[in-house]
Amino acid sequence: MKTRTERSAAVKLWVYKCNRNPQEYSSADGDWEEVFSGTSEVAWGGSRCTRNPVSKSIINERMRKGDLVLAYQTNERSIVGVCGLTNIIGEWDDRHLYLKPLHRFEPPVLIHELKLSTPSLRRISAFTGCQPQTIYDVPSQEIQLLERACGIKLAVGAFHPRSTKKIKKRGACFGDSETNRKVERAAVRAVTDWYGRRGWVVDTVEPEKCGYDLECRLRQRVEHVEVKGVAGSEPCFNITVAELAQAERNSAFIICIVTSTLSNSPEVLRLTGSQLRDQFHFRPLQFHATRVPIHRL
Repeated sequence: MKTRTERSAAVKLWVYKCNRNPQEYSSADGDWEEVFSGTSEVAWGGSRCTRNPVSKSIINERMRKGDLVLAYQTNERSIVGVCGLTNIIGEWDDRHLYLKPLHRFEPPVLIHELKLSTPSLRRISAFTGCQPQTIYDVPSQEIQLLERACGIKLAVGAFHPRSTKKIKKRGACFGDSETNRKVERAAVRAVTDWYGRRGWVVDTVEPEKCGYDLECRLRQRVEHVEVKGVAGSEPCFNITVAELAQAERNSAFIICIVTSTLSNSPEVLRLTGSQLRDQFHFRPLQFHATRVPIHRL
């Protein structure tokens, strides 16, 4: 006979809220930086870490290995990243959760600010401002809202979030100049819209030839964004020496690679400079040649 914690095999997505300062409904405080500072499985929370009866019930009866957890930092009102629930040990009301960091949002997704510009996010139960809990169930209709807000496809049960982009065996092509201009303009529009929906102020600096295309501001934060447009679905592109130098030396540098740019649903892949260097290979396509001086006697 199955126990009540084993009856449902369906994996789920949960929002797990942590606050650096303990609340009345919590028995512990937590900073998600401790989880996302590494890549290994971490013992994080459990039924003894909350006084909220709904959260206790979720941990005791409904959470199971294979679920995904959206890590929410309450004191910063932001989603820090995605974790996989790798294990649950212990008896009823003494259960301990083990999480593995899978994907970190850089920068964190500022849900509170997004709610101001995207009213549909206010319907998500974890962010309605009702009875505070530690852990919230995310129904399927709310998952789609969170996917759009976070910019990823949440592959529940797969132990990793995957990009919403479907990768095909074709990549960028070197088209005619008119097509390339259309791709470039569409990519800049897509990235400008991506930042604008999240409350950023976007200014173009393309004429200044400074190694990036857009300067994006959100309060005191500034990002220098280089935009790469790709007609196909594979993120392959050319990058200049100046742009690579920005990725290596400029801590504010961000590259946004827009694939399927001329389609009705372009995809934006956003990377920091270090992520760009870690996730891509670079090979020279051309060299600038200067003549060696001839010295005559």
